[in-house]
Amino acid sequence: MWQRLFSAAYFYLFMNNIITSKELLQKFDMSRSTLHRYKTRYGFPFIKVGGKTFYNMEDVELFLMEHSSHVHKNTKNDKVKN
Repeated sequence: MWQRLFSAAYFYLFMNNIITSKELLQKFDMSRSTLHRYKTRYGFPFIKVGGKTFYNMEDVELFLMEHSSHVHKNTKNDKVKN
């Protein structure tokens, strides 16, 4: 029975624009500590299945837009030139 539940859960995850923690960190150039802080302090959306953590891209993008004051952008264009 548990195998069917996990199989169904994994099918859902991979059919619904779901990414792993590693993919999220790479895509948003985010550190593990920042991700942990977002999850514990700000309610960052995530899904736990079988001890693994996944993220729905739509939920993540919405969260980042709503909490943009907490997001530190580290790009060349954001640096102030003196």
